[in-house]
Amino acid sequence: MSIAASFSDQPVDHQTPSRLTYRLAMFAVLAVFLGSLAAFAARPAEGASFAVIVPPHTAPAGLMRTVAEADGVLVRQSRYPWLAIAAPRAEQSASQFRAALSDAGAVLLLHPALLAGCFTEPSSAARTRDIS
Repeated sequence: MSIAASFSDQPVDHQTPSRLTYRLAMFAVLAVFLGSLAAFAARPAEGASFAVIVPPHTAPAGLMRTVAEADGVLVRQSRYPWLAIAAPRAEQSASQFRAALSDAGAVLLLHPALLAGCFTEPSSAARTRDIS
């Protein structure tokens, strides 16, 4: 009698993972994904510029005031009044500027590449060429 034949006579007891196991595995994958996205979003951009988000009810002047209080410069305004790209002045480091923006009232600071779509013109305002 061969070894394979002796194992085939025994019943095989394979337990399938429970739904809870699958849910925990999916939660772990999602947590790793969101953690890596947050790590990318939190890192300073080249030139230490940040996408600055203030509360949505803030007027454009309030966003500019927040950047000015942090001793930064406004690099680019978006089509939304609560979002802009700001950079520190030469004497500030990226971490100092981040802390100053938070203290001045910024709700969220992100890498500008994450919000690149917010800085394009809407399609209704895009210029078109006359074809005549």
